[in-house]
Amino acid sequence: MAKQKKQRKILIDADRWKEPWFQNLSPELKCLWDFIWDNSDKAGVWAPAIMVANGFICGSGGAGVEESATSIFSKFNKDSNGSPRIVALEGEPARWWQTEYIEFQYGALSPNSPPHRAILELCKEHGLPEADIPIRPVEEKQLSESNLALYQWGCEKLKEAGHRLPKAKVTQSHWQDSLRLMLDTDKIDEKDIRAVWYWVSQDVADGPKWHGWRVVIKSWPAFRKHYDELKSRMDAENRKIKVEYTDINPVPAPFVPKPMPTAEEIRGNLANGSD
Repeated sequence: MAKQKKQRKILIDADRWKEPWFQNLSPELKCLWDFIWDNSDKAGVWAPAIMVANGFICGSGGAGVEESATSIFSKFNKDSNGSPRIVALEGEPARWWQTEYIEFQYGALSPNSPPHRAILELCKEHGLPEADIPIRPVEEKQLSESNLALYQWGCEKLKEAGHRLPKAKVTQSHWQDSLRLMLDTDKIDEKDIRAVWYWVSQDVADGPKWHGWRVVIKSWPAFRKHYDELKSRMDAENRKIKVEYTDINPVPAPFVPKPMPTAEEIRGNLANGSD
């Protein structure tokens, strides 16, 4: 069975039919507006191809849109209160941009969102005016001094395991957010985070198909994602042997059983009346 092509889905303003500027358009221009909206890229930019659009709008039995670009823009931007709905971008190749497209589809773009970052890159490629792109202010929530030390300690464990640390500021912020969410949202104690990190750093390969959690956990986001499973496995392993952790650097201290008393010690205790 042939794999079906993934269909692109976008939002459409159903209330446009109630707006006077849209009601006053000819049927052909109404169809052209919708055609541009449906066929723009993710930034709302369309490479003008009126003949192609007419083929879809009227087929071979009608004239379609015969107006100039200037006339089309004038009618599309009527009563727009100085904020044009569609503009022609500078440079080659020719491109038209529906200025309301981005905010209508996505709201304000967040530089911290990978899908939104791709759209922001597309806006940059098109040379769209930054002032006209809705961007959500980045709220940088800083870690406390002690939590930052914990973050850096975890990064050292990753480095010791041979994993690369992020250089990009955005990625560093994403990693730190993972720790902040573990502390603030997941309500995980800092001591437990250190203990599980240490356990991960010591968990190495024990078979040909398993290379240990030390290899699997390559980042703070991955550590948060698998934390519950890691904690469960660590606890199960530590139930077999008593393990204690310090607050500064969790170093496991194996439980040493008390030696059995000798026969002489037992006789001496009985003679003295002690247990």
